[in-house]
Amino acid sequence: MSPVGRGHWAAVVVLLAYLVWNALYFLSFTVDDAFISFRYARNLAEGLGPVYNPGERVEGFSSFSYVMLAAAFLRLGMPLLLSMKVFGLACAVGVALASHQLCRRLFAPAPWAPHAALLCLALICMHTSLALWSQAGLETVFFSLLIVLSVWRFEVERDGGRAPWSAVLVWLLVITRPEAPLYLAYFALRFFGARRNPGVVKDALLWLGVLLVLVPAYEWWGWSYYGAWLPNTHAAKVGAASLGPAGDGESFRGARYLLGFLKDHGWGFWVLLGLGAAGAVIPGPAPRDVRRPLAIYAPVLSGLAFVYYAGADWMPRHRFFVPFLPLLLAAVSFGVFRLRSSVRARRSLALPLLLVTAVSVGHYAYSQSFGSAESTSKRKGHEARAARGWWPAQVPERVTHVRYPFATLAVEATTTVRTGEWISLPDIGFVGYLTDNPVWDQLGLVTVAAARARNNAADDGFQAAIDDLLSRDPAMIVERSATGAAFLNSFYAALRRDPRMRERYETDGPFEPFYPRVHRRRGAEDFDAQGQLDWALSRLENPGTLRDDGGLVPLGTGPTARGNRE
Repeated sequence: MSPVGRGHWAAVVVLLAYLVWNALYFLSFTVDDAFISFRYARNLAEGLGPVYNPGERVEGFSSFSYVMLAAAFLRLGMPLLLSMKVFGLACAVGVALASHQLCRRLFAPAPWAPHAALLCLALICMHTSLALWSQAGLETVFFSLLIVLSVWRFEVERDGGRAPWSAVLVWLLVITRPEAPLYLAYFALRFFGARRNPGVVKDALLWLGVLLVLVPAYEWWGWSYYGAWLPNTHAAKVGAASLGPAGDGESFRGARYLLGFLKDHGWGFWVLLGLGAAGAVIPGPAPRDVRRPLAIYAPVLSGLAFVYYAGADWMPRHRFFVPFLPLLLAAVSFGVFRLRSSVRARRSLALPLLLVTAVSVGHYAYSQSFGSAESTSKRKGHEARAARGWWPAQVPERVTHVRYPFATLAVEATTTVRTGEWISLPDIGFVGYLTDNPVWDQLGLVTVAAARARNNAADDGFQAAIDDLLSRDPAMIVERSATGAAFLNSFYAALRRDPRMRERYETDGPFEPFYPRVHRRRGAEDFDAQGQLDWALSRLENPGTLRDDGGLVPLGTGPTARGNRE
C-alpha cells in the first residue's frame, strides 16, 4: 500500500469524529424490534434458553450472534441498551476504518489510491443511515462490519497466504443474518478466478474446511433446538411456502425500494454514482490500472439481490442498503478517481470533472447532514426520517435522554394485565420486554400460527390462527391501525366476528389513534398494578422517561408514545 502522510491521518480522525458526533444525535432512538432480541437475550441470561415465550421454541430473531452478545452483556451485569449502542458505535467506526484500509489495498497499484480511500471514508462517515443504525439497537451495522472485514481479511490472505481468518468472519456473517450466504458469491468468484495460481486449491480447501466445521454445527443446533433451518422471521416477513421474491407476490417492490433509496439521496449522489460507473467501464491509462476490484462490486450485487428478494422494509433510512453501503461507496470512489486519472492529461475535461465532483460531494454532504429521508412517507415527522436542522446543538440533550418506543402501550399492558397472563399484540418489542407476559404475536415473528396465516390468509390457516389465539385465553388483545396492511385488517375483522369474542371480551376504544381498540377479557381479577409497574420499571436502565412529574404517563395522551411511535 502507498504510504500516507500526517495530513491524511488528520483527515481520517476528523471524519471519524464527525461520524461519532452524527451518531450521538440518534442515541435516544431505538427501533422497537431490537427489544425482541433483547427479550430473547434476557431469557437466555436468566437460564430460560434463547426463547421469547418460556416453553415455546420459536426462532423469532434474525441474528443469533447479536442475541448471544446481548446475553453476554446481561450476564456481565452491564446496562444492556447502553452497551449495545456503544457496541454499535464502535462497529460504525470499524466499518469506516476497515473500508478505508480495504480501498488502500485494492487500489494500491494506482498512485491515487490513498485519495480514493479518503473519499470513500468521507462518504461513509457523512452517511446518516450508518449513524442512525449504529444506535437503533439492531445488528445492521455489525453485519456491515463483518462483510467489510471478511473481504479485507480475504484480500490480505490472498496476498500473503496467511491463516484463513476470513472464513471465521464468514461464519460470523452466517450466524448474524440469514441473507449472509448471498455474500459468499464474492469468495467463490475470487477462488475461481485464481484457480490456476499455485497453491490456490490448497488454500480453497483449507478455507472451505473451516466453514464446513463451523457452519453445519450452527445449522444443526438451530434445527435441533427450533425445528427449522430458517428463522421464523423469514416465514413471517417473506413467506414460508416458497423462496420467491416478495412473499405477497409484488415482484417490483424491491425496484421501488431501490428507487426510493436513490430519490432520498439527491442529485449529488446521482452524479457521483454516474461518475463512478463511467470510471469503472472506461479503459485505464496503464495496464495495472485496469484492474476492477471484484471485492467491492460482488458484495454490492449480492446486497442488491437481497433487496429484490426481500422486497422492501418499513424501517427508516433504507436499512437493507446499510450492510453493503460501504462497498457501494468504495466502488463510487474507485470509479471517480479512475475517471479522473483517465482525463488528467486533457485540461478541458480535467478541470470541469474536478469541479463537478467537488460540488456533488458538497451536495451529498449537505443532504446527508441536514436533509430528510423518505420525504413522501406519511411518517415524515418520524425523528429518524425528518431533517435535523442545526442538529449539533441538540446532541447533548439527546445523549442524556433515553426514549422507549410504544411506552404508553407498555404501561397500559403492565398496569392492566397480571404477569403470567397472555396478551396479544401487533408490536411486541418494548411492550413484551417491559411486561414480560407471554405474547401472542399478531405479525407472526414469534407465533408460528400467525406466520402461517399471514402467508395463507385465504385457507384454513387463517381460522387456525384465531383458534390458536383464543385457546391461550389472553387477558388483552390490542388492535393496531393497519392502513395498507391487508392481513391485519382481515385478521381483526374475522376476530371481531368470532362469537367467542363477544362472549369473553369487552372492547374499549379508541385507546389512541394508533391503537383504535383494546379487547379485555371479562372477569379479570384485581391486582397491585402500581407494584407490578414498579417491578417492571426497576429492570430498565432509565425508567424516568416513562414517567411525568413522578406519575405515570397519561395513557393515550402521553408524549412518550406519540414521540416514539414506529
